[in-house]
Amino acid sequence: MSFLLGRYAGLVLPPTAWAINTQLGQILPYADCNGGVSWTLIGAFAAAAIAAAGVLFCYNALTAQPSRTGSFVGKLSLLFGLAVSFALILQVAATILVNPCAR
Repeated sequence: MSFLLGRYAGLVLPPTAWAINTQLGQILPYADCNGGVSWTLIGAFAAAAIAAAGVLFCYNALTAQPSRTGSFVGKLSLLFGLAVSFALILQVAATILVNPCAR
């Protein structure tokens, strides 16, 4: 069961983390301007960590693929997860560089 979940982790966890981070990026800058804590940056780092965990789960499941179809799905999941994780890392960099109160 964990093998099957690991195979699809790259297709599920990174896009989910990206969607949640995108929504939090619309809400949290208002809280950042009023308080002293950068909740947007914390949320972005958490989303990037969740996406990286999904890629790692997928990579670990990829090492023991029994069939060609399973290997293809695992590799596709890994590449998709890496692409979305890269986009999340770019969002983290933008969150670091852009001041949320400068609207």
